[in-house]
Amino acid sequence: MVLQLPARRVPEAVRLILERFARERAPGEDFRAYLARVGATSFRPLLEPLQTLVPPEAAPDLYRDLGSEEAEFQVSIGQGECNA
Repeated sequence: MVLQLPARRVPEAVRLILERFARERAPGEDFRAYLARVGATSFRPLLEPLQTLVPPEAAPDLYRDLGSEEAEFQVSIGQGECNA
């Protein structure tokens, strides 16, 4: 794993990765070959800023589950799905 990102930040991460790929790829190189050449961990500095979250009051959309756009965010502590 390179790093963990909030689900709402994944589209931005994909955009950043693809932009870098477009700039750095060798002629005719597909993404799989590019990734093998540069290594997945080379994306860490590019993506680390996306890990930073602001408080829910400042950006409530970042805290809404994908597919639950209508549900109001409520702070609660529980077992995360990754720990289930």
